[in-house]
Amino acid sequence: MSKNKAKAPQPLVIDGIENKNLTPEERKKKRIRTIALILAVAAFLSLSAFALSRIVRKVPGYYAVDAEADADCPLYASGVSFTYYFSGSSEEIRSAQMELKTLYSSALKRIYKLLDPENEYEGFKNIAYINAHRGEDIELDPDLYAILADAVKHTEAGEFNLFGGALYTEWQQIRVLNDRESFDPAVNEPEAERLAGIAAACTNEANFSLRLVDPIKHIVNFSVSAEYERFESDYEVKPSALDLGWLRYAYMLDHLRDQLVRAGYDRGYLIAPDGLTLTLAGLEDDGQYVISTLIGEEPKECVGLPMAAGSACAVYRAFDYEDAKEYYRVSSEDRVLYRHPHFSEGTGEVYDALFSAAALDKNGSLVSACIAANRLFSFEKLSVAAAAAKELASDEMLIAYIPREQPSVLFIDAADAASVTALNGFEIAVKTF
Repeated sequence: MSKNKAKAPQPLVIDGIENKNLTPEERKKKRIRTIALILAVAAFLSLSAFALSRIVRKVPGYYAVDAEADADCPLYASGVSFTYYFSGSSEEIRSAQMELKTLYSSALKRIYKLLDPENEYEGFKNIAYINAHRGEDIELDPDLYAILADAVKHTEAGEFNLFGGALYTEWQQIRVLNDRESFDPAVNEPEAERLAGIAAACTNEANFSLRLVDPIKHIVNFSVSAEYERFESDYEVKPSALDLGWLRYAYMLDHLRDQLVRAGYDRGYLIAPDGLTLTLAGLEDDGQYVISTLIGEEPKECVGLPMAAGSACAVYRAFDYEDAKEYYRVSSEDRVLYRHPHFSEGTGEVYDALFSAAALDKNGSLVSACIAANRLFSFEKLSVAAAAAKELASDEMLIAYIPREQPSVLFIDAADAASVTALNGFEIAVKTF
């Protein structure tokens, strides 16, 4: 019976290299490298496990709430963001997130469709439907009726123009052009004449009638004059005169806030384009509404205003920031003009006496905040804008602005000056009015 031969010891292999010819010092170095590699892999796996646990296990805190995709209305959530504070166990947070996402998506999509001035949707009698059925009595959704009734009041008060759709659209079309600097009315005389003609037609009160026929059944009737119809034909503008324009997102967020709070979701904030922010009824920590300025060619976040629960703030600026597409500059008569979305509805002109302006409504009306901020940007002369700021400031409305000619100076009502916080080490002078 043959005996099995014992196997010869195999040489130690480290990093794929036989170790039998290594010196003791080389073996030591190899072992150190191997241990370091093992520790690095262990650390990576540990971090990966921690990151995975953060995804799988939810902890109390602020989370972004993303709207659901919709192929039939893909842009309904464009530009709007929602951040909410979730508390409770991991399972409770996960359940609340799913519930809130469904509620938020449904409410946002609905109000977006109702306020769309150009596109009609099946099952909706929206602003586009009203524009397409001039002269007819139309029974509306109660929420749309209430919004239009409120917009009529602001129009009659001279704070807004519900019938400025042609002017709003004209500026939108200019701002998205690749060669918009060439078409800007400051340097393009035909466009300047066209814009003046559009502004004149939109501000002629005799051209429009929106009758609130029945507040119980929510019936309205919208019509335009024969003169305005000729204007639409001559200028080749879309028949969408009725348009919430720059107040559309403000009305959307005010409505969303009411829907969310009514459903019991009251800790978070909503953000929309052009510097609009709306907090819900509660916040878990202190935030700030940020005002920026322009020093030379560099935009700087320089001032923070208190973000109180249940407040709303519109922060307008004249200069481009973070590649904002609707902002640009054009040179005219040896002066650089800052072009932005906040034009004067009275003249159709864009003014840049202010670099930034903030209106903070402490009662939480984003519509009111937008109206105040837009008024500050509606004047060519700084002195007139400054007088308007003093008039607008109140116990309920915080007003602050930074002039173009004094980019390191913040003007604010004396009662609110103590609430200002300098940001990023920026030295800004605070003056009261």
